[in-house]
Amino acid sequence: MGILAALLTAAAAADGACDVSLVQQTSHGACVYGSTFGCADAGTMFVQNCSGRFTCGATTAVVVCDSVHFARAECPCAAPAPTPAPAPTPAPAPTPAPGPIIGGYGAWRYQYMPDLLALPPSAEVQHCHGLEAGPDGSIYLNYVNWNNGIQTNGTDEQCLVRWAADGTGGAFLEGGGAALCAGTPHGLTLAAEGGAMFLYHANCGTKPPRYGSGKLTKTDLRGNVVWQHDGPVPGTPMTNMNYRPTWWAVPPTGDYVYLGDGYGSSNVYVFGRDGTFANRTFGGKGGAHGKFNNCHGLHWDPRSDQVVVADRENHRIEFYDVAPDGGSFAYNRTVVPAYGIAGTQRPCNVRVLEGAGNATLDGLAVVADLGANDQSNATDPGVARGQVAVLDQSNALLSVIKVSELLGAQGSVHPHDAIMLANGDIVVATWKPGHVSYWKLLGAGDDGAGAGGAKAFEL
Repeated sequence: MGILAALLTAAAAADGACDVSLVQQTSHGACVYGSTFGCADAGTMFVQNCSGRFTCGATTAVVVCDSVHFARAECPCAAPAPTPAPAPTPAPAPTPAPGPIIGGYGAWRYQYMPDLLALPPSAEVQHCHGLEAGPDGSIYLNYVNWNNGIQTNGTDEQCLVRWAADGTGGAFLEGGGAALCAGTPHGLTLAAEGGAMFLYHANCGTKPPRYGSGKLTKTDLRGNVVWQHDGPVPGTPMTNMNYRPTWWAVPPTGDYVYLGDGYGSSNVYVFGRDGTFANRTFGGKGGAHGKFNNCHGLHWDPRSDQVVVADRENHRIEFYDVAPDGGSFAYNRTVVPAYGIAGTQRPCNVRVLEGAGNATLDGLAVVADLGANDQSNATDPGVARGQVAVLDQSNALLSVIKVSELLGAQGSVHPHDAIMLANGDIVVATWKPGHVSYWKLLGAGDDGAGAGGAKAFEL
């Protein structure tokens, strides 16, 4: 028997005994049988740069096996369950009376509303990434499904959801379909142009060269594509190896819009509203003002008529003046986050509320902060937590919702985007795992509506 045939025979024998099968992937890295997961021996499976839920061994019990920091890990397969002895019928468990979950402080306290923002039943959510609120109050979310061209072990081909202003009635916006959803939907920006409303999408792909690069799309509010660039735009400095766009800043007037290549080059690229590259590039990697270390979130700040950049891995928020002809992107000032642990903040976005018709609320900003990638050690005071900060009209800190500490057990660990609605409520989208949550602004003296008057869980 040849060496290759022997190897294949041995592998087949091991696989037959181990009998591992993927149920659901939970990692960015693709779970590929025989490559990133498989059988180590007859009773053990392995993963490397792959995490997920598997069946393995003689039973159909699910095994959770995670690769930490891309390292190989081995997990025992489930053993056959022993035949249980007859047991007496247990007494009914007492019905828990949980209190409301409340975050923030002072005049800016928020109650988590678990019954709002329910996703359509067929949504298979890997990450929740971008949020917007329409002029009628409708709430928009883009998310990464489990069949988006990177991980392909799902059946969901949608990625864009809309709810009514009160957080009910979640429904897919199916206009873009697979063409919109492939390649990791990420940034989402609403824009009014010529009396119509549009959404600018930045799909960041994942780290090349494994799965290619990003995608840029402009759609109407149903997701129907107006224009689209799949991969690096010809005639630009973009290449497959350094291009992973994250978000758009769209001024209310003028011919130009601004794209942050946060996960790639940290450049800012200037485009026309028709999707044409304007042959202007700013930024790039670095720590000096005017340079970025992941210009993750770009947005228009109507308070100052500037582009505000969440410079995530430089742990800062910066403001830039832009010229009407798109010819300059000039540093103006820096805001260092006043929440969390100094030097660990990872602001993903700065979103400013406008048009609320309320002088107290108009001009407030919310900052979604990712926190540390690993927050599993809940007792370590040096680990940055995922949180959402509320800033006043001059960017002074008003309050902080400790999202990961309050909702981490339910999947809200890493806030990736947050918006304030016209009534002062806040919506939060989280990465890894994907979760979207609605936080109701409480009035003075309001302790929330808890079951049976139960005490609130508050941080």
